[in-house]
Formats: sequence, structure tokens, C-alpha cells
Amino acid sequence: MIGRGRLLAAAAGAGLTMAASVALLVIAAGWGPGLHSIGEWLAVLREGEGPWGLIAAQNSLRENNEALAVVLARTLGDLDPKLTRNAVSLGRLPLGTVWAIWLAVLAAMSAVWIACAWRARRAAPERAWLGMFGLTAPLMLAATHIAWPHYFLWLLPTALFLAGRPRVLLAAAILGQAGMMIPVLRGLGCHTAIALVLFALVARDLLARDPDGR
Repeated sequence: MIGRGRLLAAAAGAGLTMAASVALLVIAAGWGPGLHSIGEWLAVLREGEGPWGLIAAQNSLRENNEALAVVLARTLGDLDPKLTRNAVSLGRLPLGTVWAIWLAVLAAMSAVWIACAWRARRAAPERAWLGMFGLTAPLMLAATHIAWPHYFLWLLPTALFLAGRPRVLLAAAILGQAGMMIPVLRGLGCHTAIALVLFALVARDLLARDPDGR
């Protein structure tokens, strides 16, 4: 089982790291300026570091960026075609709607991740940890606003978890290679689509009656 003690230790470690970071900032800059700098940092993250920031800056929107949000914007959004290349426009949705779709997908994936984490307690530790790493990688790739093709090497734990499905992995390898060779497939988010399908397969296995896959 995934130990409750490990989860609590990880949460405590994250909390202590955050507290230490704030303390160091206050010591170095003072309470008022320190809080002001945190506010500025949050504003930059909110306004410029999301996919909307990439569009505003007209940056990293070419087909090699297969981040889910950018793929949705290129494919479904009301986006200036001059900002992209090798994109296939299937709709002209307002960008606000595109971001809502992206966040809804992330919320659904997060809910599945939590359900699988709960279910994985019944699996052998090696299988449980590998499965959770296999789910976390696609979730991270879906959440980021920049995902170049080599980022999808993070799917290795996902592939290892699915080692018992050689035909699935072979199909993913062939499609992934095709995506590397054909720019339009990258523009459509070929590798992101692979990541989402593998996420669904890992989740299905972890939520099955027998999490060990026997």
C-alpha cells in the first residue's frame, strides 16, 4: 500500500519548504517589500505565464508546442492564423471558451488521479507507485502551457506500467514517430493525444477490481 505516513511526510515537507521560502524572502527584503514581490510574481504568473500569455506575446505557438491548451487554441480557437503554422482550424471559439475547456479537462484528470490514488492503496507498492507516476506525467503535460516533443519522454513510467499491452505501446510508438515526421500531426497535438489515451488506460487499470492487474 501507499503509506499514509509517506503522504503526510510529503505534505509536511512541501509546507516547510514554502514557509522557509517566505521566511528567507522576508529576511532578505523585509515584510512589506517581500509581500509586494510575491504579489508581483503572482500577477506575472496570472497574466503572462499561461497560454493566454503566449498568445499575447505571439510566442511559442508553432506546431512543436503540443501543450494541450495551445493545441486547443490552434485547432478550435478564434486565433490569428498568422500566429501559427501547420495548424488545422476546426472552429472559431472564443479563447475564453477554449481556456474553460482546457481547465475542465484538467479538473477531470485531477479527479481521476485522486480516485486512482485512493484505489492504488490496495495494490502492491511497486505497482501502485509506478501507476501513480504513470498518471502524474500525462497530467503534468496537460497542465503545462509549453510542451515540446521531447517533453513526452516523461511518459516512460506510463509506458512501463502498460508493459503488458505491447500492441498499445507499439501503436503509440508508431503514431509518435509519425508525429515527429509530419508537422501537421504535431500541430494537431499528436503526442498530447497519445498522452491522454495512455492516461485513460492507466486509470482504467488502477480503478479495476484487481489493481495488481492479475
